[in-house]
Parts: sequence; C-alpha cells; structure tokens
Amino acid sequence: MKKVLTLALTGVLAAAALAVESAPSNTVGFISRSIPANAYSSFSACPMGTATGVPALTALGQQGGANDRILVFTGFWASYDWSADWTWGGTLTFDYNGAYMYKNGSTTQPRTLVVAGDVIPAGSTVTIATFPGGGAYQGVGNPLPMDVDLDTNDLTLDADGFNTNDIILDWTGFWASYQYGGTGVYGVDFMAGKSYILKTAGAFTWDYAIPAGALATTPVVTKSAKAAQSVELN
Repeated sequence: MKKVLTLALTGVLAAAALAVESAPSNTVGFISRSIPANAYSSFSACPMGTATGVPALTALGQQGGANDRILVFTGFWASYDWSADWTWGGTLTFDYNGAYMYKNGSTTQPRTLVVAGDVIPAGSTVTIATFPGGGAYQGVGNPLPMDVDLDTNDLTLDADGFNTNDIILDWTGFWASYQYGGTGVYGVDFMAGKSYILKTAGAFTWDYAIPAGALATTPVVTKSAKAAQSVELN
C-alpha cells in the first residue's frame, strides 16, 4: 500500500573522496559511519537512489583494510573480505535498501566508512522493504538520507501491513529487539545509514510516495531501550 512520507530530499551525487573532504553528512549524497577498532557496525547503502546491484567499488572506492569484511543479510549473513575492489570471496554489490554490516579488522584504529551515490529525490516512490511473512527474518537498510521516527511520522504502519508483535532488531553492539505494539508504536527509529532485521507475521510491501516540495520530518527523539535483549538469528 502506497503512503505519503513527508521528507526533504535532494538528489546529490558525491564521490567518496569528495565526501571525505567535505565533512560527510547524513542529509546529502553520502553517509558516514565511524566504526571502532575490532568492531561491527550496521550500515545501509544509502544513498543509492533506488539502484540495485551497484558494485561496492562504485559506492566505497578503495576504502577498507586488511581483515575488514562486509556482511550481507539475505536470510543469512554472507561474508565478503576486503580487497582493493571488494571482490575477494566474490563480487560484492549493494542494493539501496539492503542490510549490511561492516567489520573493522584493525585491532587498534577506528575506521570511517563513507558510502556515496544518488539520494532518492522528492517525487519518487520508494520501496522500503518487501517482507515474506511467516516469521522469516528480512534485512532492511534505511534507504533515506535522514532519520525516520517510526512512532510519530504518521507512517500508518497498521495500514501498511505491520501486526502487533512484529519484531525489529537494531544493532547496538548486540541485536536489541523491539516488538511492534500496534497503533503506530514501535519504540525504535530508522536511523540514517543503518540497517535493521525485521520479522513480520504477514507478507506485504512497505513503500512510500515522496511528494515534490516535501517538508522535513519531525526530528527524531531518543527512544528508551525498553525490552532490549540479545537476539540470535536462527
């Protein structure tokens, strides 16, 4: 079911090198994630527009280092090890709404990951995710270059297909679990540049039409980590 999500978006193309030099921001044509030494961080391929199958080299350049890896969630975590063109272990490609994790292989130095591309312009229809239902886990990367408050942005999640007790997992150093409470309450936000894992009872497509000249969303507020727990993805 198509709904209108009120966002302010600009189609900006930014090369990764330019992004590094221009103080990366999550509201233009690139996003930046700071990853501590020897740690994992979730990330989305935003801003990819609505593209799929984009070579990692196009989005990341030659960023990375020895022992770095990227995980792709497609019902399980597929792993790709770093090489200059990100083809060690197979050719890595990105989808605009895919779910990814980055492992910083350095044991001493943090890593700044910059992802560049075209953001989704106003006037587009964007599919956030297509859920298989039946309790299957689905990876979802936030495809929008901004934070989205799932509770207050009038997303009409019930009408879109979400059911009470559907689950969203948010990586915060572990997988924190939140249950959808119905009537538009999830207790967690979609943050720019991050990916999530969702499990829904029903099969449905979650998509939005973004109007031209849209206004900015309500600023995201900090949510309490109620009912957060470590989750194994079986």
